[in-house]
Order: sequence, then structure tokens, then C-alpha cells
Amino acid sequence: MINGIFGAEVAKHVEGLTRIKP
Repeated sequence: MINGIFGAEVAKHVEGLTRIKP
């Protein structure tokens, strides 16, 4: 459960990074 939440947080950060880079 905690691992799933952690994965979701990482996914959001990764999405933000890819959004900043063209």
C-alpha cells in the first residue's frame, strides 16, 4: 500500500520533469 502511494508520487514528479523538458 505504501509502495503504491510512493510509486504514484514518483510518477507525478516524473510527469512534471518530462513536462518541463521539451
